[in-house]
Formats: sequence, C-alpha cells, structure tokens
Amino acid sequence: MAYKKILRSIKSRCGKRLTRGDFALTSDALVLAVRDSRPNGSARATSAVPELGGDGAGDGGGGDAGDIVAVVELCLRQPDGWLPINGPFVPMTGWEPYMCNLAVTEKYRGNGYGKQLVRLCEGVAKKHWGYERMYLHVDAASPAATSLYSSMGYEIMEQFQPPSWVKKLLGLRDILYQVKHFNAKSTPA
Repeated sequence: MAYKKILRSIKSRCGKRLTRGDFALTSDALVLAVRDSRPNGSARATSAVPELGGDGAGDGGGGDAGDIVAVVELCLRQPDGWLPINGPFVPMTGWEPYMCNLAVTEKYRGNGYGKQLVRLCEGVAKKHWGYERMYLHVDAASPAATSLYSSMGYEIMEQFQPPSWVKKLLGLRDILYQVKHFNAKSTPA
C-alpha cells in the first residue's frame, strides 16, 4: 500500500513529466522510476540498466508491461536531520543530496530494484552533481530498508536522533537520519 501512496503523490506533484518519461532536475527533485517492459512480467532484476520512465498505462501495482515498479526521488536539502516538508525548492549554500520516497511494488521486492535505484542516485550525486555524501531518512520499523542502507554503507547520525523519551511523549515513530560518505573505501555495494 505504501508504494501506491508514494507513486500517487509523485504523480500528483510531477504531473505529465512522470507519464512522458522526460525526467530531469526539476524545481523540486529528480524523480527516477523503473518500469517493467518485459511482456512476461518477470519480477527478477537483471544486471542490465533498468528502463527509466513510465507510460501512464499502469498504476504501478499490476506488473503489466510498462507498469512503474519502483520509484525514488533525489533532491538537495539542508543536512539538518529534519524530515522534509513539501514546498518550493530554493537552492541554498550548504545543501546536500537527499534521497527520499524509495518504493518498490510488493511483487518486485527482494529482486534488487531498490539497490539499483540507490546506486543510481549515488552516481548522480557523486559523478554528476559533484557531492561527497548523500543523506536519507529511514523508518527503523522497516528491516528490509534499514538492512539495504546499512549494507550499502549508510550510517546513522546519532546527533540528529531525538531522545527516546521525546519520541514516546510526542508519539513519534523511530525515523533514522543516515549519511553515506563517498570515497574510495565506500563505493556502492
């Protein structure tokens, strides 16, 4: 269900750019999507470069040829630990790459699509934008997501974690703020 909510939100914000497949750095984010272009709907990721885009034919949940099966957003945000709010994107000095809304439809989970999208975002942030690190938030209650990010070299930034008593008092979920530093020792897994 979370996948469909994320895809609907991205479609509403990106409008026809998502269905035309002309992804570019926009005023708010670079949106990347993987679609299933195989006629048999095989869920296995391959070593081939995933096809980016979308044709608007599917809702992302059916697995029919052309359906969007995975999405992610990459933008620039102040590395202050706060969860981002939707609003206009205004570049400022000191902003860093921030990856959010990584989602893979249930049928395709566990097949490497999430890892491929993380690698792609890291490549854009490092090679094309020239940054030395990338940030993200992850729900600690999602073992698949926390395992993916830790296996790819992301580290929790403890200084941005609210104390457990504050989380309990305010009823906050345990959301972890993480960073990966790009250097020779931490290439994408």
